[in-house]
Amino acid sequence: MSLHEMMAVKNKNLLNFVQDYQIHLIDPAKLSAEDLERFSSSLREVIGYIKYSKDKKRLSEFLTDNPRMLIEANAARVIKAVTNTPLDIPEGAEVIDVCKAVEEMMNESEERGELRMLVQLVRDGDLKLERAAEKAKMTVEQFEKVMENTPLQAV
Repeated sequence: MSLHEMMAVKNKNLLNFVQDYQIHLIDPAKLSAEDLERFSSSLREVIGYIKYSKDKKRLSEFLTDNPRMLIEANAARVIKAVTNTPLDIPEGAEVIDVCKAVEEMMNESEERGELRMLVQLVRDGDLKLERAAEKAKMTVEQFEKVMENTPLQAV
């Protein structure tokens, strides 16, 4: 793709003032599984993650079927930045198990959703506070604190 092809300029005379450089881009969405296999570095995992990041089922398959998801921390940081995936990358870590990190993130998200549901049931009067705390494996005081910190619109 050239620079001119990338610009949405209607006035063709204006393009005479812009150098028409060839720019080599990789569009992860347009790459096939075979194309991904051509990458031998962790770039394969980064591009694959980006490619499938909008499709939970395909991303899960990619993570499960890919034996190389133990990647450099910097590659994980790229995934985190490009896809807004809230990966926990410990300071000083050299490698990250992306499968494990995503699984932990999904479990945490699921737990937060369950907790929000319990809060809503207590607020609606459908569940007693004590029973909700028990289901959440918390003390009543801990659950009350969660309720205080859970905005109404978050539930």
